[in-house]
Order: sequence, then structure tokens, then C-alpha cells
Amino acid sequence: MKAKCRWIISTLALVLLSLVKSPDGAALTIKVGYPQLSGGSMPLWVIGETGLDRRYGVDLKPIYIAGGARLTQSLIAGDVDIALTGGAVVGAILSGADLIYLAIGLSTYAFSVYAGPDIKEVPDLRGKVLGVITKGASSDHAAIALLKRYGMRAGQDVKILYFARQSDLLAALDKRIVPAGVFSSPTNIMAQHLGFKELVNIAAFKLPYPHNAVATRRPLIRQNPELAKG
Repeated sequence: MKAKCRWIISTLALVLLSLVKSPDGAALTIKVGYPQLSGGSMPLWVIGETGLDRRYGVDLKPIYIAGGARLTQSLIAGDVDIALTGGAVVGAILSGADLIYLAIGLSTYAFSVYAGPDIKEVPDLRGKVLGVITKGASSDHAAIALLKRYGMRAGQDVKILYFARQSDLLAALDKRIVPAGVFSSPTNIMAQHLGFKELVNIAAFKLPYPHNAVATRRPLIRQNPELAKG
């Protein structure tokens, strides 16, 4: 987690360095969207707390947009300039969206499945419900990939129940609304503290995936070519 945090801070710092100040000398506002209140979003808060953005004449505005799919649509619409997100951008690009990854910090899923005592191993999920965060987001992709690896199909062999936030999913697991859920850091630690066990660490399979990445629109790159060089 510390290494990933340092990478994202470094990448965003390079982005800030590559952008020029506004003509009147005022700080240039850059809207950066993030999809979850999780450890992966920590660098944005660190930059804000330390004033790193102001050192480069930039006013960084973190904007929380729940779920990678919604965040990607906001990036396409121009509601944010940069998105700290995952694989939802790939689907958008394949559908014709004019987006591009600036960098990928983690090239595999950083999720674990935590479950109650009735689920002993992954095949026990057959006929059960698995909780994930928003349809089309990284945790959804991770769940689909995991089930496929075990010969099961999401939505058929295992029902998928979607939640807006990791905290909502954790509450559902604690109340036995779902028997298992896909979690990222630090919510996985909270699940452990509540007595739930790690059923499987999806990251251990090293499945290729742009889990933690920085993406933007190609027109912004054309306006600021130094972004891509950074």
C-alpha cells in the first residue's frame, strides 16, 4: 500500500509539473475524480493536506464519484479532468471513448474476498450471493474473473449484489445480508476485525488488469503534450 501510494503521488506530481499556470498567474484548477473512499484514493488527500499542488501553481480538486463506471462517464463528459480509476476506462475506450491512460500503478486486481463461516472455499459460493461495488467497476471485474477461474458464471452460478460503497458492503456482510464480499484496503482490515476470514486473495493470481491507474481525455493530452511525457 505504501509503495502504491508513493507511485500515485509521484505520477500526479508529474502531471502537475507538466501543466502550465493560467495566463493571469492564478492557480490552474484540475478536477481529479476518484471512485471509492479507500486506500487507493489516499494520495489525493495527501496532496491536499501537504499543499503539494500549490507548489506547482495548481489547485487540485478531488471529486468523489461512486464507482469506476460512473467516474469514467464523468471523465468522458468533462466533469473531471483526470480520473484515478481502474479497468472501466478500457471498456469505454473499446466503445469509442477518446480516453487514454497516463500511467498504471498496479497491473493486477488488488482485492480479496471475505466471507462468513458458512463459506469455506470459493466453490461454496455457487448458488449464493457475492457482494461487490457498483456494476462495471473494478471489484465487479475482479468478481467475474475470480468466478470464471473456478468455473462459475457471475449472475448465473453466483448472484452478484451491488453496493455504492465498501462501507455499505461491509455492513451487509456483518448483518448477513450477503455471505461474502469483494474488498480492497483498508476495508479488508475492518472485515478481519469483525471476525470474517479471507476466502481468497485475488491479487495472488496475478491476473492482468489496470487496477490503479491515472486516466484522462486525449484532447487534454493534445492541449498539454507534456502530460504524456511525464
